[in-house]
Amino acid sequence: MLAQMSRLGFSVSVAVCFFAVWGHQPNTVFPFITFYSMREETIVLFYSTLKTSQY
Repeated sequence: MLAQMSRLGFSVSVAVCFFAVWGHQPNTVFPFITFYSMREETIVLFYSTLKTSQY
């Protein structure tokens, strides 16, 4: 349980960094997306967060 909480917190902080970078330089985000797509849990959580905030 505790491990899941810390993992969730890490993923949320990653998503926040993504939004911060995206707002300033959208083109530089794509290499990071490619890198994080190797970590399926992180990219899935980030994508769901992105979809939730857009709609």
